[in-house]
Amino acid sequence: MIGKRNNILTTLCTVAIAWYAGGLCAQAPISPNIECITVSGNGDMVLTWQVPDDPQGLGVGYRISRINLIDQSTDPVAVVDDFNATSYTVTAYDGSASAHCFFIETTWSDGTVQQSPASDPTCSVYLVANNALTPGIVQLGWNYPLPDMSPPVGSMVTVLMEYPSGNWQVIAQHDASANVFTHSHEVTVCAVTLRFQVIYSGLTSCDFASNLPGGIYTDETDALAPEIIAASVDSLTNQAQVFWNPSVSPDAWGYIIYQCIPGFNPIPLDTIWDASVLSWQNPDSEAGFGTELYNIAAFDSCLSAGGLPDPGAASLSCVSTIHLTHQWQPCTDDVILNWTPYTGWPEGVSHYEVYAAEEPVPGSGVFEPSVTLAVVNGDQTSYTHQGVTLGSSYRYRVKAVSEVNAYEAASNRRTATVFYPATPQYTYITEATVIDRNTVQINVSVGPGGASEHTYTLERLVAGTETFAIRDAAILAGAGELVFTDDVINTSEQSYTYRITVTNGCGDEVDLSNIGKTIVLSGFINRENLSNVVRWTPYELYTNGVQRYEVYRSIGDELPQLLVTLPPSARDYVDDVGDLLNTPGEFCYRVVAVENNNGLTLPGNPQSNPLCLTQEPVIWVPNAFVVNGFNNTFSPVISFADFDNYRLQVYSRWGDLIFETRDIEASWDGRYRDQLVPEGVYAWFISIADGAGRFYEKRGTVMMMIGPEN
Repeated sequence: MIGKRNNILTTLCTVAIAWYAGGLCAQAPISPNIECITVSGNGDMVLTWQVPDDPQGLGVGYRISRINLIDQSTDPVAVVDDFNATSYTVTAYDGSASAHCFFIETTWSDGTVQQSPASDPTCSVYLVANNALTPGIVQLGWNYPLPDMSPPVGSMVTVLMEYPSGNWQVIAQHDASANVFTHSHEVTVCAVTLRFQVIYSGLTSCDFASNLPGGIYTDETDALAPEIIAASVDSLTNQAQVFWNPSVSPDAWGYIIYQCIPGFNPIPLDTIWDASVLSWQNPDSEAGFGTELYNIAAFDSCLSAGGLPDPGAASLSCVSTIHLTHQWQPCTDDVILNWTPYTGWPEGVSHYEVYAAEEPVPGSGVFEPSVTLAVVNGDQTSYTHQGVTLGSSYRYRVKAVSEVNAYEAASNRRTATVFYPATPQYTYITEATVIDRNTVQINVSVGPGGASEHTYTLERLVAGTETFAIRDAAILAGAGELVFTDDVINTSEQSYTYRITVTNGCGDEVDLSNIGKTIVLSGFINRENLSNVVRWTPYELYTNGVQRYEVYRSIGDELPQLLVTLPPSARDYVDDVGDLLNTPGEFCYRVVAVENNNGLTLPGNPQSNPLCLTQEPVIWVPNAFVVNGFNNTFSPVISFADFDNYRLQVYSRWGDLIFETRDIEASWDGRYRDQLVPEGVYAWFISIADGAGRFYEKRGTVMMMIGPEN
């Protein structure tokens, strides 16, 4: 090698006459080997070396030359006048067009400029990327950069590809000592630009990087359909799920899910743009109601002109979900399970596993751990679960198993409630409350324990008998609230008594509620005392009795307000309305019975029929007034009246109308057409309505007198 001569000479001078500063044995710096060459995207080549030792400071710079690989001649490349330089960029030759080999000579001076013997040659790595004979394959090839074909231990050659732009990924890597100089790459992108690069690392102190060849390449092969593992049904949603193995095509971009309908072409349901996704759940599935069939195709990056996937062929056959149903004769302890066979595994179903989870309290959502009821042959599609516990519910599933591939597919979840039905803990009439004159509302609370459907029948006591007649019925499963309404004759005249009978699904009457009885509210006005007296019948039929009675009162259009709270022994109340003279005089009442804590549900608050009592208007009219006196105008004082329906008229002794007003605040000042009338007696007429709209009339006379002006 060229550089070895330099090394030998330097060694001899160092040992023999290292002290001599001139002549042949001056300790000249050696020519450094090129450590690495990197080729940039435009073909420029960056040569990198290390500054050699120069103990006597003789170094001047470097001469860089290129070896013509055709005739082995040398061409000067550059003179570097900086001895401390460690790199040089070659622009005169294109590293993207071929490999180029270079060596370095160190220039030094002991009074005369000289060159050290040349370094070993080092070559750029030239990478070619050509389409192979096989469509869709890029054939890569490159050279080794050093003259010594014995790469050091641990050195590596790495093949990179740029895709997408700016993103370099490793597509191959080898130990450099394996002397691998080619790589076949299958194109997995479609009609896009790819670039490649080879990097040697560990040969020297830095890495060699090749040129970046590339072009537009096209994937020519359809992605193969994946192997479908199973079409199963999700246990929570009863929606179909499809599971599959990855497509064996490395360029698979994604998958298209099809639903198969017998007699029609498969219908595409969804496109999955991620080849790493290996399962899919149909959000529109109704696998809880019937069998569904599915298939899958894969597609690569070669999309159609419209940007849509161009899938390859789907699997040869569609796979089916298992649809599980059950039959149960009410009040028996056998549940018959039937299911559709699973199809889609070439080797068929090895066996079916039948599972059940018991819910001891139906509707509670608390299930015992699932147990295996049976394992049946792969050609069997029914099983009878015998000896079920009446009063429980069972959640069933069937699983198909392929022992060849260890594949499994589960059916939909099927729930069967089997009973002699459990009876609700209680059926309690919380209120038999009056809505209006002809309507009673009966509120019923049903306790837990009766998860299956029961029929709740409303019965009303026939007046004058001990017989109850059916009025209405409702069906309820589990705990809850029921509301019945009953059309009656007159809630103000009599009380109505109700009860609820409970019948289970086997037709047996299993419970009877407490009695609910309406409150009848009555009353009268006490005109002399300006009070209203209300009385009510007791609400006696609560289990734990009445805690208190609440009397509510409304005046006119006001909302009812709590007037008074009374002990459970109270049966009447006197409402003093003497301080409400300015109201229309109509007072409406309701009485509410508040139940003691019954230990079952919220205490009831049944209300009575509404009762309205109207005080008659109280009218006081003066018999005289004195113009210019203390009482100088004439007007009545009226209480408990609807002043929107008020009229005052004054007549002369000859019957002429001389004053009229509908404003309760207005009064007669003794004038007619702005002139005082003569002193004397005048007739008046008053018309007024009470709060209930009934009209009252009153007539009389008044003496009008004129006093001296002040």
